[in-house]
Amino acid sequence: MTKKNSTPTNHYFTLDFPEKTIWGSRTSFDRAGKGVKSYYQELTRLMKEQPTFECKVKEIQKKHDKKIWAGLTLTLMKEYITLVLKSNRLLNEYNSRIAYAKENEEALYPTMKKWFIQLVGKDFDVEKTKEQVKEAKMKNTLLNANEEETEEAA
Repeated sequence: MTKKNSTPTNHYFTLDFPEKTIWGSRTSFDRAGKGVKSYYQELTRLMKEQPTFECKVKEIQKKHDKKIWAGLTLTLMKEYITLVLKSNRLLNEYNSRIAYAKENEEALYPTMKKWFIQLVGKDFDVEKTKEQVKEAKMKNTLLNANEEETEEAA
Protein backbone atom coordinates (compact mmCIF):
# COMPACT_ATOMS: atom_id res chain seq x y z
CA MET A 1 0.00 0.00 0.00
CA THR A 2 1.46 3.33 -1.01
CA LYS A 3 0.84 6.57 0.77
CA LYS A 4 -0.56 9.35 -1.41
CA ASN A 5 0.80 12.85 -1.17
CA SER A 6 -2.14 15.11 -0.58
CA THR A 7 -2.24 18.83 -0.96
CA PRO A 8 -3.55 20.80 1.98
CA THR A 9 -7.20 21.72 1.60
CA ASN A 10 -6.98 24.55 4.15
CA HIS A 11 -5.83 27.93 2.99
CA TYR A 12 -4.81 30.14 5.86
CA PHE A 13 -3.46 32.99 3.73
CA THR A 14 -4.72 34.87 0.69
CA LEU A 15 -2.77 36.46 -2.14
CA ASP A 16 -3.83 39.93 -3.24
CA PHE A 17 -2.07 40.56 -6.55
CA PRO A 18 -3.14 44.20 -7.13
CA GLU A 19 -1.96 45.16 -3.64
CA LYS A 20 1.02 42.75 -3.74
CA THR A 21 0.08 41.46 -0.31
CA ILE A 22 -0.20 38.14 1.49
CA TRP A 23 -3.20 38.49 3.81
CA GLY A 24 -3.80 36.32 6.86
CA SER A 25 -5.45 36.48 10.23
CA ARG A 26 -3.45 37.33 13.32
CA THR A 27 -3.93 33.73 14.45
CA SER A 28 -2.59 32.36 11.15
CA PHE A 29 0.55 34.48 11.35
CA ASP A 30 1.04 33.58 15.03
CA ARG A 31 0.72 29.87 14.28
CA ALA A 32 3.09 30.11 11.32
CA GLY A 33 5.58 31.97 13.53
CA LYS A 34 5.36 29.24 16.18
CA GLY A 35 6.08 26.60 13.56
CA VAL A 36 2.69 24.94 13.32
CA LYS A 37 3.40 22.78 10.30
CA SER A 38 0.50 23.51 7.93
CA TYR A 39 0.53 27.27 8.62
CA TYR A 40 4.31 27.54 8.39
CA GLN A 41 4.48 25.51 5.17
CA GLU A 42 1.79 27.53 3.45
CA LEU A 43 3.25 30.89 4.45
CA THR A 44 6.81 29.99 3.47
CA ARG A 45 5.58 28.55 0.14
CA LEU A 46 3.67 31.75 -0.64
CA MET A 47 6.59 33.93 0.39
CA LYS A 48 8.90 31.90 -1.83
CA GLU A 49 6.50 32.12 -4.80
CA GLN A 50 5.91 35.86 -4.34
CA PRO A 51 9.11 37.35 -2.81
CA THR A 52 8.03 40.96 -3.47
CA PHE A 53 4.73 40.61 -1.62
CA GLU A 54 4.23 42.13 1.81
CA CYS A 55 2.59 40.17 4.65
CA LYS A 56 -0.33 41.91 6.38
CA VAL A 57 -2.80 40.95 9.07
CA LYS A 58 -6.41 41.17 7.96
CA GLU A 59 -8.56 42.65 10.69
CA ILE A 60 -11.75 40.69 11.11
CA GLN A 61 -14.88 42.80 11.33
CA LYS A 62 -16.72 41.93 14.50
CA LYS A 63 -20.45 42.19 14.82
CA HIS A 64 -21.36 44.98 17.16
CA ASP A 65 -24.98 43.94 17.63
CA LYS A 66 -24.34 42.58 21.09
CA LYS A 67 -22.77 45.82 22.26
CA ILE A 68 -25.40 47.95 20.57
CA TRP A 69 -28.29 46.10 22.22
CA ALA A 70 -26.59 45.46 25.59
CA GLY A 71 -28.85 46.66 28.37
CA LEU A 72 -32.06 46.33 26.40
CA THR A 73 -34.56 44.62 28.67
CA LEU A 74 -38.27 43.92 28.45
CA THR A 75 -38.81 46.53 31.15
CA LEU A 76 -36.87 49.15 29.17
CA MET A 77 -38.90 48.33 26.05
CA LYS A 78 -42.16 48.78 27.94
CA GLU A 79 -41.02 51.98 29.64
CA TYR A 80 -39.84 53.41 26.32
CA ILE A 81 -43.22 52.70 24.73
CA THR A 82 -45.14 54.04 27.73
CA LEU A 83 -43.09 57.07 28.76
CA VAL A 84 -41.26 58.21 25.63
CA LEU A 85 -43.47 57.17 22.73
CA LYS A 86 -46.64 57.53 24.85
CA SER A 87 -48.49 55.11 22.59
CA ASN A 88 -51.38 53.08 23.97
CA ARG A 89 -51.66 51.20 20.68
CA LEU A 90 -48.00 50.06 20.87
CA LEU A 91 -48.35 49.22 24.55
CA ASN A 92 -51.36 47.02 23.75
CA GLU A 93 -49.40 45.37 20.94
CA TYR A 94 -46.44 44.85 23.31
CA ASN A 95 -48.70 43.18 25.91
CA SER A 96 -50.42 41.07 23.24
CA ARG A 97 -47.11 39.84 21.88
CA ILE A 98 -45.90 38.94 25.39
CA ALA A 99 -49.11 37.01 26.05
CA TYR A 100 -48.86 35.25 22.68
CA ALA A 101 -45.20 34.28 23.24
CA LYS A 102 -46.01 32.87 26.69
CA GLU A 103 -49.04 30.94 25.39
CA ASN A 104 -47.04 29.40 22.56
CA GLU A 105 -43.97 28.75 24.71
CA GLU A 106 -41.78 30.91 22.48
CA ALA A 107 -38.56 32.38 23.79
CA LEU A 108 -39.89 35.64 25.20
CA TYR A 109 -36.90 37.98 25.00
CA PRO A 110 -35.74 37.15 21.45
CA THR A 111 -39.30 37.42 20.17
CA MET A 112 -39.84 40.80 21.79
CA LYS A 113 -36.38 42.10 20.85
CA LYS A 114 -37.00 41.28 17.18
CA TRP A 115 -40.34 43.09 17.27
CA PHE A 116 -38.88 46.07 19.12
CA ILE A 117 -35.97 46.44 16.68
CA GLN A 118 -38.44 46.43 13.80
CA LEU A 119 -40.42 49.09 15.65
CA VAL A 120 -37.57 51.49 16.49
CA GLY A 121 -35.03 50.69 13.75
CA LYS A 122 -31.48 49.39 13.85
CA ASP A 123 -30.00 52.81 14.66
CA PHE A 124 -31.69 52.69 18.07
CA ASP A 125 -29.36 53.67 20.96
CA VAL A 126 -29.99 51.83 24.24
CA GLU A 127 -27.99 54.29 26.38
CA LYS A 128 -29.82 57.27 24.89
CA THR A 129 -33.11 55.49 25.55
CA LYS A 130 -32.20 54.87 29.17
CA GLU A 131 -31.63 58.60 29.54
CA GLN A 132 -34.92 59.41 27.79
CA VAL A 133 -36.82 57.02 30.08
CA LYS A 134 -35.08 58.47 33.14
CA GLU A 135 -36.02 62.02 32.09
CA ALA A 136 -39.62 60.98 31.39
CA LYS A 137 -39.86 59.35 34.83
CA MET A 138 -38.53 62.53 36.45
CA LYS A 139 -41.05 64.68 34.55
CA ASN A 140 -43.88 62.37 35.62
CA THR A 141 -42.70 62.52 39.24
CA LEU A 142 -42.58 66.32 39.11
CA LEU A 143 -46.02 66.52 37.46
CA ASN A 144 -47.48 64.20 40.09
CA ALA A 145 -45.91 66.24 42.90
CA ASN A 146 -47.30 69.49 41.43
CA GLU A 147 -50.76 67.94 41.07
CA GLU A 148 -50.68 66.79 44.72
CA GLU A 149 -49.70 70.31 45.87
CA THR A 150 -52.52 71.82 43.78
CA GLU A 151 -55.05 69.38 45.25
CA GLU A 152 -53.87 70.13 48.82
CA ALA A 153 -54.11 73.88 48.23
CA ALA A 154 -57.68 73.59 46.97
